[in-house]
Amino acid sequence: MRKFAALVALLLVMSAVPARGDDVATIEAVDNAAAQLDEAFEAQNAEAIKALMTPDHVAVTHYYGAPQSAVEQIASLPDLKYQQTNLTEPTVTLLGPDAAMRTFTARLDGTFKGKPLTGKVFVTAIMVKRDGKWLEQFYQVTELEDGNDGKAACKALLGTYLTKNSAKEGSFASRSLVSFSKGGVASFTDSGEGGEAGFAPFTDGRGAWSCTPSDGGEFRVKATTLDFTSGAEAQFGRLDFDLAYDAGEETISGTATLYLMPLDADPLDHDALKDGRQFEVAGKRVTAP
Repeated sequence: MRKFAALVALLLVMSAVPARGDDVATIEAVDNAAAQLDEAFEAQNAEAIKALMTPDHVAVTHYYGAPQSAVEQIASLPDLKYQQTNLTEPTVTLLGPDAAMRTFTARLDGTFKGKPLTGKVFVTAIMVKRDGKWLEQFYQVTELEDGNDGKAACKALLGTYLTKNSAKEGSFASRSLVSFSKGGVASFTDSGEGGEAGFAPFTDGRGAWSCTPSDGGEFRVKATTLDFTSGAEAQFGRLDFDLAYDAGEETISGTATLYLMPLDADPLDHDALKDGRQFEVAGKRVTAP
């Protein structure tokens, strides 16, 4: 997932050579090389990524914040956790015997440096043939508005929700105030913060949220908040919310999974999470009179 200057793409499009029937094998080779690179990024395989990009590769994305070289992209791999779902079939335009442009629309779902990386994008890649092998030289990702106005609908989520939380077996656990603010900021306050059987006292939680459209007019909301327990053996508390948001009813429902870990652990390392305790969550927006 990477991005390059739109002007470069425009100039290359203007010089594009229409594909002919005998170019099918070339287009297939370009598609295969690009697919291998996408798989290498999702697997965070640094050696494979390096082998599938040119040494002068340049990337610019809305989450990198600045142009990135191949070396810089590989160095940032631990910060990049995502899945890419292609929404359209890739289109390959041959720019000459050793260059091609590949475009498609996709949906991203993940994080970069702990911040949500979610939404619909338009991807443009420039591939070049070096020593008989197709390599990526430039990559562009442009954020798009969802066709169903998903971003606008997700803005309706902003606010505070009073929730009832239950253990998986159905027993009452607590009541909470969960807030979703501008900038993807999430906050959490719980009635059990003073401590109760099986739980030490803990602080309010702060974190991040993201929202994506789903079928049936609902929207999926994912959020992570962090807090601290108090006492002689203080710990991190991490809550991962997976919720459905109903814009018409102004309700949220789903699960919250609690993880506890020592203060010298990394609560942002998703792969290290274990022994989570899951709760059912159902809430209604708090409104003014």
